[in-house]
Amino acid sequence: MRFTLRRIGILMFIALGLAGCSKPPAEDMFQEAYSLMVQQNYVSARHRFEELIKAHPDFELIPEVRMFVADCYNFEQRPDDAEAIFKEIAEKYPNTMRSLKANIRLGDMAVNDKRYEDAVKYFTDAVDDSTGEADRLTVLNGLSKAYDAAGEKAKSHETLNRMMEVAKEPRHRLRVGAELFNKLIMDGSKEEAWRAIASVYDPKLTLEERENYFKALLQAAPAAGKYDQAFQLFNAVVESSTEDEAKSQASFFNGLLAASTETHLATGVAVLKRIHEIFPKTTYGRWSPVEAAMKVMSATDVFPNATSEVAAILESSLHNYDDIINDLTTEWFEPRKAAWGWFQVGTIHELRSNLLLNRDALEEASKTATIIREKFKNLPEEMQSAQKWQQNLAAKLHVSETSPEFYWRQIRMMRAGIQPKPPEAAGAEVAGATTASATTTTSATGTESKN
Repeated sequence: MRFTLRRIGILMFIALGLAGCSKPPAEDMFQEAYSLMVQQNYVSARHRFEELIKAHPDFELIPEVRMFVADCYNFEQRPDDAEAIFKEIAEKYPNTMRSLKANIRLGDMAVNDKRYEDAVKYFTDAVDDSTGEADRLTVLNGLSKAYDAAGEKAKSHETLNRMMEVAKEPRHRLRVGAELFNKLIMDGSKEEAWRAIASVYDPKLTLEERENYFKALLQAAPAAGKYDQAFQLFNAVVESSTEDEAKSQASFFNGLLAASTETHLATGVAVLKRIHEIFPKTTYGRWSPVEAAMKVMSATDVFPNATSEVAAILESSLHNYDDIINDLTTEWFEPRKAAWGWFQVGTIHELRSNLLLNRDALEEASKTATIIREKFKNLPEEMQSAQKWQQNLAAKLHVSETSPEFYWRQIRMMRAGIQPKPPEAAGAEVAGATTASATTTTSATGTESKN
Protein backbone atom coordinates (compact mmCIF):
# COMPACT_ATOMS: atom_id res chain seq x y z
CA MET A 1 0.00 0.00 0.00
CA ARG A 2 1.28 3.40 -0.92
CA PHE A 3 1.68 5.34 2.29
CA THR A 4 4.38 7.95 2.87
CA LEU A 5 5.80 9.76 5.87
CA ARG A 6 4.78 13.04 4.25
CA ARG A 7 1.18 12.30 5.16
CA ILE A 8 1.99 11.68 8.82
CA GLY A 9 0.40 14.71 10.39
CA ILE A 10 2.07 15.19 13.75
CA LEU A 11 4.57 18.01 13.93
CA MET A 12 7.66 17.14 15.88
CA PHE A 13 8.12 20.50 17.53
CA ILE A 14 4.60 20.30 18.96
CA ALA A 15 5.28 16.81 20.18
CA LEU A 16 8.53 17.77 21.87
CA GLY A 17 6.94 20.83 23.44
CA LEU A 18 4.25 18.71 25.05
CA ALA A 19 6.61 15.88 25.90
CA GLY A 20 8.90 18.24 27.78
CA CYS A 21 6.41 18.22 30.65
CA SER A 22 6.55 14.44 30.91
CA LYS A 23 9.07 12.06 32.41
CA PRO A 24 12.40 12.01 30.55
CA PRO A 25 12.21 8.26 29.86
CA ALA A 26 8.93 8.72 27.98
CA GLU A 27 10.43 11.48 25.86
CA ASP A 28 13.52 9.38 25.21
CA MET A 29 11.43 6.41 24.15
CA PHE A 30 9.36 8.66 21.89
CA GLN A 31 12.47 10.07 20.23
CA GLU A 32 14.00 6.63 19.77
CA ALA A 33 10.83 5.17 18.26
CA TYR A 34 10.34 8.11 15.92
CA SER A 35 13.96 7.90 14.76
CA LEU A 36 13.49 4.22 13.96
CA MET A 37 10.40 5.13 11.95
CA VAL A 38 12.24 7.80 9.97
CA GLN A 39 14.88 5.17 9.23
CA GLN A 40 12.05 2.99 7.84
CA ASN A 41 12.61 0.35 10.52
CA TYR A 42 8.87 0.09 11.03
CA VAL A 43 8.62 -3.13 13.01
CA SER A 44 11.17 -2.00 15.59
CA ALA A 45 9.59 1.45 15.71
CA ARG A 46 6.15 -0.02 16.37
CA HIS A 47 7.45 -2.24 19.14
CA ARG A 48 9.14 0.77 20.76
CA PHE A 49 5.96 2.84 20.50
CA GLU A 50 3.97 -0.01 22.05
CA GLU A 51 6.49 -0.29 24.88
CA LEU A 52 6.07 3.45 25.47
CA ILE A 53 2.28 3.07 25.71
CA LYS A 54 2.64 0.32 28.31
CA ALA A 55 5.37 2.04 30.32
CA HIS A 56 3.82 5.50 30.32
CA PRO A 57 0.03 5.25 29.81
CA ASP A 58 -0.41 8.82 31.09
CA PHE A 59 2.05 10.31 28.59
CA GLU A 60 0.43 13.37 26.98
CA LEU A 61 1.07 12.15 23.46
CA ILE A 62 -0.40 8.66 23.75
CA PRO A 63 -3.05 9.36 21.04
CA GLU A 64 -0.30 10.52 18.66
CA VAL A 65 1.83 7.53 19.63
CA ARG A 66 -1.07 5.24 18.80
CA MET A 67 -1.40 6.87 15.39
CA PHE A 68 2.29 6.23 14.84
CA VAL A 69 1.66 2.59 15.71
CA ALA A 70 -1.09 2.56 13.08
CA ASP A 71 1.23 4.19 10.56
CA CYS A 72 3.77 1.45 11.20
CA TYR A 73 1.07 -1.16 10.66
CA ASN A 74 0.35 0.44 7.30
CA PHE A 75 3.99 0.29 6.29
CA GLU A 76 4.02 -3.34 7.40
CA GLN A 77 1.11 -4.06 5.03
CA ARG A 78 -1.32 -4.59 7.93
CA PRO A 79 -4.07 -2.12 6.94
CA ASP A 80 -6.83 -3.67 9.07
CA ASP A 81 -4.85 -3.14 12.26
CA ALA A 82 -4.04 0.43 11.19
CA GLU A 83 -7.62 1.24 10.29
CA ALA A 84 -8.95 0.06 13.64
CA ILE A 85 -6.67 2.46 15.51
CA PHE A 86 -7.44 5.42 13.24
CA LYS A 87 -11.19 4.86 13.67
CA GLU A 88 -10.79 4.71 17.42
CA ILE A 89 -8.86 8.00 17.47
CA ALA A 90 -11.38 9.73 15.18
CA GLU A 91 -14.31 8.67 17.39
CA LYS A 92 -12.61 9.41 20.70
CA TYR A 93 -11.39 12.92 19.83
CA PRO A 94 -14.07 14.50 17.59
CA ASN A 95 -13.56 18.03 16.24
CA THR A 96 -9.87 18.06 17.11
CA MET A 97 -6.60 17.96 15.22
CA ARG A 98 -6.33 14.29 16.20
CA SER A 99 -9.60 13.31 14.52
CA LEU A 100 -8.66 15.47 11.54
CA LYS A 101 -5.43 13.59 10.98
CA ALA A 102 -7.01 10.20 11.66
CA ASN A 103 -9.78 10.86 9.11
CA ILE A 104 -7.26 12.00 6.51
CA ARG A 105 -5.35 8.77 6.98
CA LEU A 106 -8.57 6.76 6.73
CA GLY A 107 -9.52 8.64 3.57
CA ASP A 108 -6.14 7.95 1.97
CA MET A 109 -6.41 4.27 2.83
CA ALA A 110 -9.92 4.05 1.41
CA VAL A 111 -8.82 5.64 -1.89
CA ASN A 112 -5.92 3.21 -2.15
CA ASP A 113 -8.35 0.33 -1.58
CA LYS A 114 -10.83 1.82 -4.10
CA ARG A 115 -13.46 2.21 -1.39
CA TYR A 116 -14.47 5.59 -2.73
CA GLU A 117 -17.71 6.03 -0.77
CA ASP A 118 -15.81 5.44 2.46
CA ALA A 119 -13.10 7.85 1.33
CA VAL A 120 -15.63 10.60 0.67
CA LYS A 121 -17.15 10.05 4.11
CA TYR A 122 -13.78 10.22 5.90
CA PHE A 123 -12.65 13.34 4.06
CA THR A 124 -16.03 14.98 4.63
CA ASP A 125 -15.70 14.27 8.35
CA ALA A 126 -12.21 15.74 8.25
CA VAL A 127 -13.54 18.93 6.64
CA ASP A 128 -15.81 19.36 9.67
CA ASP A 129 -12.77 18.93 11.94
CA SER A 130 -10.62 21.47 10.10
CA THR A 131 -10.44 25.12 11.03
CA GLY A 132 -7.31 26.70 9.56
CA GLU A 133 -7.05 27.52 5.87
CA ALA A 134 -4.16 25.19 5.15
CA ASP A 135 -5.78 22.22 6.94
CA ARG A 136 -9.11 22.72 5.19
CA LEU A 137 -7.43 22.94 1.80
CA THR A 138 -5.49 19.74 2.50
CA VAL A 139 -8.70 17.90 3.34
CA LEU A 140 -10.65 19.29 0.39
CA ASN A 141 -7.80 18.33 -1.92
CA GLY A 142 -8.05 14.77 -0.63
CA LEU A 143 -11.81 14.86 -1.18
CA SER A 144 -11.34 16.14 -4.73
CA LYS A 145 -8.92 13.35 -5.53
CA ALA A 146 -11.33 10.81 -4.06
CA TYR A 147 -14.07 12.05 -6.37
CA ASP A 148 -11.61 11.92 -9.28
CA ALA A 149 -10.68 8.34 -8.49
CA ALA A 150 -14.37 7.47 -8.34
CA GLY A 151 -14.95 9.05 -11.75
CA GLU A 152 -17.17 11.82 -10.35
CA LYS A 153 -15.61 14.74 -12.22
CA ALA A 154 -18.41 17.21 -11.54
CA LYS A 155 -18.07 16.75 -7.78
CA SER A 156 -14.28 17.01 -8.06
CA HIS A 157 -14.63 20.36 -9.86
CA GLU A 158 -17.18 21.50 -7.31
CA THR A 159 -14.74 20.66 -4.53
CA LEU A 160 -11.92 22.56 -6.24
CA ASN A 161 -14.23 25.57 -6.51
CA ARG A 162 -14.83 25.26 -2.77
CA MET A 163 -11.07 25.29 -2.34
CA MET A 164 -10.87 28.53 -4.33
CA GLU A 165 -13.38 30.06 -1.93
CA VAL A 166 -11.40 28.87 1.08
CA ALA A 167 -8.00 29.93 -0.25
CA LYS A 168 -7.26 33.50 0.82
CA GLU A 169 -3.47 33.44 0.94
CA PRO A 170 -2.01 34.19 -2.53
CA ARG A 171 0.25 31.11 -2.50
CA HIS A 172 -2.71 28.88 -1.67
CA ARG A 173 -4.84 30.41 -4.42
CA LEU A 174 -2.01 29.87 -6.87
CA ARG A 175 -1.76 26.19 -6.05
CA VAL A 176 -5.53 25.64 -6.20
CA GLY A 177 -5.87 27.65 -9.41
CA ALA A 178 -3.21 25.57 -11.13
CA GLU A 179 -4.92 22.36 -10.01
CA LEU A 180 -8.31 23.59 -11.22
CA PHE A 181 -6.79 24.68 -14.54
CA ASN A 182 -5.32 21.22 -15.16
CA LYS A 183 -8.63 19.52 -14.41
CA LEU A 184 -10.61 21.86 -16.67
CA ILE A 185 -8.11 21.56 -19.53
CA MET A 186 -8.33 17.78 -19.37
CA ASP A 187 -12.11 18.15 -19.69
CA GLY A 188 -11.75 20.45 -22.69
CA SER A 189 -13.06 23.53 -20.87
CA LYS A 190 -10.40 25.95 -22.13
CA GLU A 191 -12.21 29.21 -21.41
CA GLU A 192 -13.09 28.22 -17.86
CA ALA A 193 -9.58 26.85 -17.34
CA TRP A 194 -7.95 30.10 -18.41
CA ARG A 195 -10.23 32.13 -16.14
CA ALA A 196 -9.21 29.89 -13.25
CA ILE A 197 -5.46 30.41 -13.72
CA ALA A 198 -5.67 34.08 -14.70
CA SER A 199 -7.78 34.98 -11.68
CA VAL A 200 -5.26 33.83 -9.08
CA TYR A 201 -2.55 36.39 -9.84
CA ASP A 202 -1.94 38.63 -6.83
CA PRO A 203 0.58 41.49 -6.59
CA LYS A 204 1.28 40.32 -3.04
CA LEU A 205 3.00 37.19 -4.32
CA THR A 206 6.69 37.06 -3.50
CA LEU A 207 9.17 37.00 -6.39
CA GLU A 208 9.60 33.25 -5.93
CA GLU A 209 5.84 32.63 -5.83
CA ARG A 210 5.40 34.91 -8.84
CA GLU A 211 8.03 32.94 -10.73
CA ASN A 212 6.11 29.74 -10.06
CA TYR A 213 2.95 31.45 -11.29
CA PHE A 214 4.62 32.71 -14.45
CA LYS A 215 5.99 29.24 -15.13
CA ALA A 216 2.44 27.93 -14.83
CA LEU A 217 1.32 30.56 -17.36
CA LEU A 218 3.97 29.37 -19.81
CA GLN A 219 2.25 25.99 -19.75
CA ALA A 220 -1.29 27.32 -19.51
CA ALA A 221 -1.29 29.78 -22.41
CA PRO A 222 -0.52 27.19 -25.13
CA ALA A 223 -2.85 24.61 -23.59
CA ALA A 224 -5.74 27.09 -23.46
CA GLY A 225 -4.80 28.91 -26.67
CA LYS A 226 -4.55 32.22 -24.77
CA TYR A 227 -1.26 33.70 -25.91
CA ASP A 228 -2.59 37.23 -26.35
CA GLN A 229 -4.22 37.21 -22.93
CA ALA A 230 -0.98 35.97 -21.34
CA PHE A 231 1.02 38.71 -23.08
CA GLN A 232 -1.46 41.25 -21.75
CA LEU A 233 -1.12 39.88 -18.24
CA PHE A 234 2.69 40.05 -18.33
CA ASN A 235 2.57 43.59 -19.71
CA ALA A 236 0.14 44.65 -17.00
CA VAL A 237 2.50 43.32 -14.33
CA VAL A 238 5.39 45.27 -15.86
CA GLU A 239 3.37 48.48 -15.92
CA SER A 240 1.98 48.10 -12.39
CA SER A 241 5.21 47.01 -10.67
CA THR A 242 7.35 49.58 -8.90
CA GLU A 243 10.56 47.55 -8.52
CA ASP A 244 12.97 46.73 -11.33
CA GLU A 245 13.30 43.09 -10.22
CA ALA A 246 9.56 42.53 -10.61
CA LYS A 247 9.48 44.38 -13.94
CA SER A 248 12.40 42.37 -15.33
CA GLN A 249 10.85 39.13 -14.11
CA ALA A 250 7.56 39.73 -15.93
CA SER A 251 9.44 40.91 -19.05
CA PHE A 252 11.60 37.79 -18.91
CA PHE A 253 8.65 35.40 -18.92
CA ASN A 254 6.87 37.50 -21.52
CA GLY A 255 9.91 37.06 -23.77
CA LEU A 256 10.08 33.32 -23.06
CA LEU A 257 6.43 32.88 -23.99
CA ALA A 258 6.81 34.86 -27.19
CA ALA A 259 9.97 32.99 -28.16
CA SER A 260 8.15 29.68 -27.75
CA THR A 261 5.90 30.48 -30.73
CA GLU A 262 6.74 30.53 -34.41
CA THR A 263 4.85 33.76 -34.95
CA HIS A 264 6.52 35.73 -32.16
CA LEU A 265 9.89 33.96 -31.99
CA ALA A 266 11.99 36.85 -33.30
CA THR A 267 10.10 39.33 -31.12
CA GLY A 268 10.58 37.13 -28.05
CA VAL A 269 14.34 36.87 -28.67
CA ALA A 270 14.53 40.64 -29.09
CA VAL A 271 12.69 41.13 -25.78
CA LEU A 272 15.04 38.75 -23.98
CA LYS A 273 18.11 40.50 -25.37
CA ARG A 274 16.77 43.93 -24.43
CA ILE A 275 15.94 43.14 -20.78
CA HIS A 276 19.59 43.31 -19.78
CA GLU A 277 19.90 46.76 -21.30
CA ILE A 278 16.89 48.06 -19.37
CA PHE A 279 17.41 46.19 -16.08
CA PRO A 280 21.13 45.26 -16.04
CA LYS A 281 21.47 44.69 -12.30
CA THR A 282 18.48 42.42 -11.86
CA THR A 283 18.50 38.63 -11.62
CA TYR A 284 16.46 38.19 -14.78
CA GLY A 285 18.22 40.97 -16.66
CA ARG A 286 21.58 39.28 -16.16
CA TRP A 287 20.33 35.91 -17.42
CA SER A 288 17.84 36.89 -20.15
CA PRO A 289 20.45 37.17 -22.97
CA VAL A 290 21.49 33.58 -22.28
CA GLU A 291 17.91 32.44 -22.82
CA ALA A 292 17.88 34.48 -26.02
CA ALA A 293 21.01 32.66 -27.21
CA MET A 294 19.43 29.27 -26.58
CA LYS A 295 16.32 30.28 -28.50
CA VAL A 296 18.43 31.51 -31.42
CA MET A 297 20.40 28.28 -31.64
CA SER A 298 17.18 26.25 -31.54
CA ALA A 299 15.89 28.07 -34.65
CA THR A 300 18.80 28.37 -37.07
CA ASP A 301 16.37 28.53 -39.99
CA VAL A 302 15.00 31.80 -38.61
CA PHE A 303 18.39 33.21 -37.61
CA PRO A 304 20.80 32.65 -40.55
CA ASN A 305 23.88 33.77 -38.58
CA ALA A 306 22.85 31.83 -35.51
CA THR A 307 26.28 30.48 -34.51
CA SER A 308 28.08 33.81 -34.63
CA GLU A 309 25.15 35.57 -32.94
CA VAL A 310 25.04 33.02 -30.12
CA ALA A 311 28.81 33.22 -29.65
CA ALA A 312 28.61 37.00 -29.29
CA ILE A 313 25.65 36.91 -26.91
CA LEU A 314 27.22 34.33 -24.60
CA GLU A 315 30.61 36.05 -24.60
CA SER A 316 28.92 39.27 -23.57
CA SER A 317 26.72 37.49 -21.00
CA LEU A 318 29.78 36.21 -19.16
CA HIS A 319 30.41 39.80 -18.06
CA ASN A 320 26.90 40.31 -16.71
CA TYR A 321 28.12 39.01 -13.33
CA ASP A 322 31.43 40.89 -13.16
CA ASP A 323 30.16 43.36 -10.55
CA ILE A 324 29.28 40.41 -8.28
CA ILE A 325 32.20 38.04 -8.71
CA ASN A 326 34.84 40.79 -8.70
CA ASP A 327 33.48 42.56 -5.63
CA LEU A 328 35.27 41.42 -2.47
CA THR A 329 32.64 43.17 -0.36
CA THR A 330 29.97 40.91 -1.85
CA GLU A 331 32.18 37.87 -1.37
CA TRP A 332 32.74 38.75 2.32
CA PHE A 333 29.29 39.93 3.35
CA GLU A 334 27.03 38.17 0.82
CA PRO A 335 28.93 34.97 0.03
CA ARG A 336 25.89 33.11 -1.29
CA LYS A 337 25.19 35.88 -3.78
CA ALA A 338 28.83 35.76 -4.88
CA ALA A 339 28.71 31.97 -5.22
CA TRP A 340 25.52 32.26 -7.24
CA GLY A 341 27.29 34.64 -9.62
CA TRP A 342 30.12 32.17 -10.13
CA PHE A 343 27.67 29.32 -10.72
CA GLN A 344 25.90 31.38 -13.38
CA VAL A 345 29.18 32.18 -15.12
CA GLY A 346 30.20 28.52 -15.07
CA THR A 347 26.84 27.51 -16.47
CA ILE A 348 27.23 29.95 -19.33
CA HIS A 349 30.62 28.36 -20.12
CA GLU A 350 28.99 24.93 -20.16
CA LEU A 351 26.21 26.19 -22.42
CA ARG A 352 28.83 27.68 -24.74
CA SER A 353 30.36 24.22 -24.96
CA ASN A 354 27.06 22.56 -25.79
CA LEU A 355 25.75 25.20 -28.18
CA LEU A 356 29.00 25.97 -29.98
CA LEU A 357 30.62 22.51 -29.70
CA ASN A 358 33.57 24.06 -27.90
CA ARG A 359 35.70 21.92 -25.58
CA ASP A 360 37.67 24.92 -24.25
CA ALA A 361 34.43 26.32 -22.84
CA LEU A 362 33.90 23.03 -21.00
CA GLU A 363 37.32 23.42 -19.41
CA GLU A 364 36.40 26.98 -18.37
CA ALA A 365 33.29 25.63 -16.67
CA SER A 366 35.44 23.14 -14.76
CA LYS A 367 37.82 25.92 -13.71
CA THR A 368 34.85 27.92 -12.45
CA ALA A 369 33.70 24.99 -10.32
CA THR A 370 37.21 24.88 -8.84
CA ILE A 371 37.04 28.59 -8.02
CA ILE A 372 33.74 28.07 -6.20
CA ARG A 373 35.22 25.25 -4.12
CA GLU A 374 38.25 27.37 -3.24
CA LYS A 375 36.37 30.55 -2.41
CA PHE A 376 33.32 29.26 -0.56
CA LYS A 377 34.56 26.54 1.77
CA ASN A 378 32.28 27.85 4.52
CA LEU A 379 29.13 27.22 2.47
CA PRO A 380 28.43 23.46 2.70
CA GLU A 381 25.57 23.35 0.20
CA GLU A 382 27.45 25.36 -2.40
CA MET A 383 30.56 23.26 -1.85
CA GLN A 384 28.59 20.05 -2.34
CA SER A 385 26.92 21.36 -5.50
CA ALA A 386 30.24 22.56 -6.92
CA GLN A 387 31.91 19.22 -6.18
CA LYS A 388 29.13 17.23 -7.82
CA TRP A 389 29.15 19.59 -10.79
CA GLN A 390 32.93 19.37 -11.17
CA GLN A 391 32.82 15.58 -11.14
CA ASN A 392 30.22 15.68 -13.88
CA LEU A 393 32.32 18.12 -15.91
CA ALA A 394 35.41 15.96 -15.45
CA ALA A 395 33.55 12.99 -16.90
CA LYS A 396 32.45 15.07 -19.87
CA LEU A 397 35.98 16.33 -20.47
CA HIS A 398 37.31 12.78 -20.36
CA VAL A 399 34.75 11.50 -22.85
CA SER A 400 35.20 14.48 -25.16
CA GLU A 401 38.94 13.78 -25.23
CA THR A 402 38.91 10.01 -25.55
CA SER A 403 35.82 9.69 -27.80
CA PRO A 404 35.39 13.15 -29.39
CA GLU A 405 33.37 12.05 -32.41
CA PHE A 406 30.94 10.11 -30.27
CA TYR A 407 30.69 12.86 -27.63
CA TRP A 408 29.92 15.72 -30.00
CA ARG A 409 27.47 13.59 -31.97
CA GLN A 410 25.59 13.04 -28.73
CA ILE A 411 25.67 16.76 -27.95
CA ARG A 412 24.26 17.57 -31.40
CA MET A 413 21.45 15.08 -30.88
CA MET A 414 20.59 16.52 -27.50
CA ARG A 415 20.74 20.04 -28.86
CA ALA A 416 18.15 18.93 -31.41
CA GLY A 417 15.94 17.61 -28.63
CA ILE A 418 16.76 13.94 -29.21
CA GLN A 419 17.63 11.87 -26.17
CA PRO A 420 20.59 9.72 -27.25
CA LYS A 421 20.91 6.06 -26.36
CA PRO A 422 24.59 5.13 -26.48
CA PRO A 423 25.47 1.65 -27.69
CA GLU A 424 26.64 -0.80 -25.06
CA ALA A 425 30.16 -0.71 -26.45
CA ALA A 426 30.41 2.98 -25.54
CA GLY A 427 30.47 2.05 -21.86
CA ALA A 428 28.65 3.37 -18.82
CA GLU A 429 31.02 6.30 -18.36
CA VAL A 430 30.33 7.64 -21.85
CA ALA A 431 26.60 7.17 -21.44
CA GLY A 432 26.52 8.90 -18.06
CA ALA A 433 28.62 11.87 -19.11
CA THR A 434 26.74 12.64 -22.29
CA THR A 435 23.34 12.09 -20.74
CA ALA A 436 24.30 14.58 -18.04
CA SER A 437 24.93 17.14 -20.78
CA ALA A 438 21.29 16.92 -21.74
CA THR A 439 19.94 17.31 -18.21
CA THR A 440 21.76 20.42 -17.11
CA THR A 441 19.01 22.88 -16.27
CA THR A 442 19.45 26.61 -16.05
CA SER A 443 17.43 29.56 -14.90
CA ALA A 444 17.75 33.17 -13.96
CA THR A 445 17.71 32.33 -10.28
CA GLY A 446 20.05 29.37 -10.16
CA THR A 447 21.52 26.31 -11.79
CA GLU A 448 21.42 22.64 -11.11
CA SER A 449 23.42 19.93 -12.79
CA LYS A 450 21.70 16.59 -12.63
CA ASN A 451 23.76 13.47 -13.08
